[in-house]
Amino acid sequence: MRRLNCPYLIGVYLAVNAVPDAYLVVDGPECALRKADFIHGRHDWRSTLFDCEGRHRIAFTSIDPRNIAADNGFLITDTIDKMGRALKGGVLLVAPLPQGTLTGTQYDKIVRDRRVSLDGAVALMDLPGSLEGDWLDGYAAVLSRLARGIDLSGGKPAPEKVAVVGYLMDRNEDDHAANIREIRRMVGALSLDLVSVWLSNVPYASLADVKDAGTIVSLPYGREAARILAKRTKAKLVELDLPFGLEESRRWISALGEACGRGAPAREFVREELSAVVPKLEWVVPHVFLNRRVAYVGDPYLLPGFLSLAEELGFVPAACVVMARESHMRDIKEFSAPAGVVFEPTNAALSALLKDLKVDLLVANSFVADRLPVPLVELGFPSYFSHALYSRPFLGHQGCLCLVGRMADALEHRRLKTRA
Repeated sequence: MRRLNCPYLIGVYLAVNAVPDAYLVVDGPECALRKADFIHGRHDWRSTLFDCEGRHRIAFTSIDPRNIAADNGFLITDTIDKMGRALKGGVLLVAPLPQGTLTGTQYDKIVRDRRVSLDGAVALMDLPGSLEGDWLDGYAAVLSRLARGIDLSGGKPAPEKVAVVGYLMDRNEDDHAANIREIRRMVGALSLDLVSVWLSNVPYASLADVKDAGTIVSLPYGREAARILAKRTKAKLVELDLPFGLEESRRWISALGEACGRGAPAREFVREELSAVVPKLEWVVPHVFLNRRVAYVGDPYLLPGFLSLAEELGFVPAACVVMARESHMRDIKEFSAPAGVVFEPTNAALSALLKDLKVDLLVANSFVADRLPVPLVELGFPSYFSHALYSRPFLGHQGCLCLVGRMADALEHRRLKTRA
């Protein structure tokens, strides 16, 4: 079991990975590039961060203990120029590692000066560094910086147009692509037009489509970015949690319907979805899930839906571990974490917790995949051993059904192995 090193930077990498023409200069040593190995080819089989010809989307300045205390601005400008001259468009971000933050390097001034040399061919933006932020902070920081810097001129906001800001596109495989399709289907059921999703593996220029949205739906992975965009475009801001699980999906579509004056179609949509989903659970709940003990290890924003779904399926939650800071809970609108939830544990604390844990099913990321001899359903970042080469959502009512099917398969497979 291993935890992320430089988690803030890895969150930045996840965001860059989700914008196909986004590029990143890291003011740090060569090892900074290797952090992308958590994503490219491991968590995300469709990642484009690395290029077989060496034209990677991440570059570094190679600062080290010998030059970090000196004026190393020329290393940053040289790296920006080399990468920027090869680009035809998109956005180039400049980010420091913690040691760069400590030295007080004026990244904003460096970026302002280099914009002239790039002639506007590529958008150039600096990112704040962080000594304490985790991977969710890094991802949110990129969204906020893009929200401040992107050109939104010429927008014509319309009440029937909706944008979703704060979606975690942690990989470009078809679980997340299917989630986007599911969100689009939900929005479309209210006769609304989903014009933009931040982020959703679309080019940087396409993110500007948010300018036409009359309503911006804020999801917890990008609350600040959604507020910035709503203020810039004068759009109506609707802050919602994730549509993860049956109840949370019902709440999500109902809240959006009420906010947009489409309460009746929202209720009809929920009725149709539950009519299609619930009958498929009538046998599996009492025979597979009832009174089984389940543990969750993952990010905080999936936790409310997971606990609600566990209760609906008859599971007994045995442990909940959040691999992020407790402060992220303030971004969840309709949820108070129950007693006993463990936040951002050390390796030793997590090992001790899992050592004597008696559960039937583990819903978790890869960091605990080899720690318990029980069925595992991988969910969230990172997922090294479970990939989506076909449509496999986990949001919305249909995504919930897909996840329930995976959990049932895992439990039944273990039961058959035990009998044998």
